[in-house]
Order: sequence, then C-alpha cells, then structure tokens
Amino acid sequence: MATLAETMNNPVAKDRLADIAVKAQQDTETIVKTMMDAADKFNNNGQAMLEVQQKLMRGSLDLWKEWSQFHINIGVDATQQTVEQLLSLRERLGIIAENELKRMYELLTSEQELTLDAAEVFQAQVKAASDQMTEIFTPASAK
Repeated sequence: MATLAETMNNPVAKDRLADIAVKAQQDTETIVKTMMDAADKFNNNGQAMLEVQQKLMRGSLDLWKEWSQFHINIGVDATQQTVEQLLSLRERLGIIAENELKRMYELLTSEQELTLDAAEVFQAQVKAASDQMTEIFTPASAK
C-alpha cells in the first residue's frame, strides 16, 4: 500500500484531490445559493403574509369601528327620542293639569256661589222663623 506521502506526491492523486476540492466548493456554493434563494422566498412570503395580516387587521378594526358607531348612534337616537317623548308628555300633562285646575276652580266657584245662596236662603228662613216665633211667643198685650 502506498503511504500518504506517496499518494500526495502522485500527480494523478493531486489532480484528483483538486477536482474533488473544486467539486466540493461548487456543491457548497450551490447549496448556499439554494439556501439563500429559499431564505429570499421565505422572506418574500413572510412579507406577503404580513401584508395580508395587516389588511385583515385594518378590515377588522374598520368593522369594529362601524359596529361601535352603529350601536352608539342607536343609543344616542333612542335617548334623544325618549327625551323628546318625555318633553312632549310633560307638555301634554301640563295642559291636562291646567285644564283640570280651571275646571276645579270653576266647580269650586259655582259651589261657593251655591253655598252662599243656600246660606242666604237659610238666613232668610231663620229670620222668617225667628219672626214667626217672636210673633207667636209675644204676649198679646205687648202688641
């Protein structure tokens, strides 16, 4: 068997080792290039995925904003309508109360007039009865 020194000094072996080294370097360069291309594709795909995620997030936020605004508008509109209805009810109740107070005042006034008339009639009747009693119980000699 040949020794390592003999093999290394052999021109055929040197050429063969050089060919192997060149082939190994080419294969290494090819592998590195393939890995770099894969990394570039991964990077490009990653950027595309990020862009898609950003679009989805923007869309979700826009939907959330519209949904929130819709519900806020419903709440504000409902509150505004309630306040308007309460003000209208208050106005109508005020008119009803005013009309009832006028009617009650008129009733009280007419009842007061009836009471005064009845008191005058009663007073006249008491005076007439008193006069009759005085006439009945007055001795004839005093007349």
